[in-house]
Amino acid sequence: MNKKIYSLCMGLLLFAAVTSCDSEVDPGGTATQNLSGEWFVKVEILDEGERFDVTELWLGVERILVSTYNTAANIPTEIFVDDNSNFWDFKGKVKADATNFVFGSADIITNLQYESQFIITDGKVLNGVGHSKTGVVTDSIMFTIKFNDDDPEWGTEYYFSGHRRTGFIEDEY
Repeated sequence: MNKKIYSLCMGLLLFAAVTSCDSEVDPGGTATQNLSGEWFVKVEILDEGERFDVTELWLGVERILVSTYNTAANIPTEIFVDDNSNFWDFKGKVKADATNFVFGSADIITNLQYESQFIITDGKVLNGVGHSKTGVVTDSIMFTIKFNDDDPEWGTEYYFSGHRRTGFIEDEY
């Protein structure tokens, strides 16, 4: 009797395993997948019309990792922008237009990492125009940010630009 029950259970388990592999389920994507990702970026100061790279100078690294991702609402008009505590320790909900690959506005954004505020403008993702460390073609990102707790307050514009993380070890910074 135990052999029959065991055989029946094994048969059902095998059937479930085989049929689940043939499933055509499409999990879909998020409303902001055009803008979402992990990005290796450099940070530059905009000063009198010129850009000065501060990533290596201030942080001692060539690039930092920034993330963009959908909110719990999963709507195409807002994303989170998060520096993963790699630059200013900022994270906030930013206006977006996922259809046109743009984000940002003149609105003040509450920093969810600590009590402060920031503004992100001119954010965009460009498909297929970025290049990874090893030359792999990937997407590109850019945006400008200002912080209320900078000196002078709201005074310095920082320009973030870079490319989408490929996941290849050779492309890591």
